[in-house]
Amino acid sequence: MAINTKKVYQFVFAIFILTFTLNSIRVYGRLKLFYLFIPILITYFFVQKKIKLSYENTILLLLAILSSVTVISSYLSYSYSVIFNAFYSMSTLFVLSILCIIYSNILDISSLNLFAKFSVIGTITLVIDFLYNFNGNRYGGFFGGPNYFNSLIILFITFIILNMEINHNTVSKFKYIVFCISIIVLTIISLFTASRSGLLALIILYVFYFIYSVKKNGIIKTSCIFVFIIVITIVLINFTVLDITGQFEYLMTRIIFEKGSSDWDSSMMRINEIVMGINMVKERPITLLVGSGIGSTDMLDWFVLYCDNLAFETSRIHNTYLSVLFEQGIISLLVFIYLILYVIYKILMNNNDMKYLYLGILLSQLAISTFIWNLTFTPFWITFFTVSQVSAYDT
Repeated sequence: MAINTKKVYQFVFAIFILTFTLNSIRVYGRLKLFYLFIPILITYFFVQKKIKLSYENTILLLLAILSSVTVISSYLSYSYSVIFNAFYSMSTLFVLSILCIIYSNILDISSLNLFAKFSVIGTITLVIDFLYNFNGNRYGGFFGGPNYFNSLIILFITFIILNMEINHNTVSKFKYIVFCISIIVLTIISLFTASRSGLLALIILYVFYFIYSVKKNGIIKTSCIFVFIIVITIVLINFTVLDITGQFEYLMTRIIFEKGSSDWDSSMMRINEIVMGINMVKERPITLLVGSGIGSTDMLDWFVLYCDNLAFETSRIHNTYLSVLFEQGIISLLVFIYLILYVIYKILMNNNDMKYLYLGILLSQLAISTFIWNLTFTPFWITFFTVSQVSAYDT
């Protein structure tokens, strides 16, 4: 019996995503669990006779190649930490580019069912960790920050929703209920991250999902379904000890922050980081063209040299687009924006109403990217290429 190579690598990739959920778990030293599956996935190049390189894959590879130029510019910092991190970040982007090529070649409509099932398993894993580790503050899963964690949540919701909508003929009633509960649970967990970017991403995703549903089912039926889901969500929460009202109030205070609060300081810190980037360009104008080195602003011992206001805590630039501009230069930024706009155009050229859902998914990840540096974050690119590939199949 012949082995279906494509199915095998779909399964391995699903495990890779699932183990990525356990981001903070290390096998030995700095070796994370999901690292073990990367070499297995890369063997796809050796067992497959023909590899298809999509236009989006080519542009991402170009972005990775341009990042190698910024490694050279990182030497101008005279900082070993900046140079090392530029090498590391460039290597990460190259590996992600290769993984996205593999993913684009193995992903098809039928595989969404597999990825949706693994997303449910990931959801169960998160629920267990949430119930065990949530301390009443902000939940961040197995990640360093709630914003990154929300990018993963959007990826899980993406797999589940796309499978429900595209493969609806093969989804049983029981699976449909499980998928719906998983989406509700992921949404609740996201609220308990108290992440402004997470809330914005969910609002964008569900607004576009609502628009798609109205186009498909009509306003009355769609409204009834959404109201029913909201009621079920409230009922589920009431069966727990979770203080959703208090958590929502806390989230609102983070959005409408008062001067002098920790969230005010957080917002001022982000503005301060942008000013530092501008100062860096003023001191070294060549930075605007070739950047200061990919990932360089993450090295605070060097980046703090460009800080005018030391009253605010200093951190790396919390914006993917501005990070690309300051760290990789304007050419890389234009390539990155072109890649995004190309996929958006590709989605809008879709002939059916699914384009609203695809657009909502993509925009939700792009919204999160305005709050964090997502360029080398796996869930961002997997979501990106999921939407790009599936929208091409589903025309």
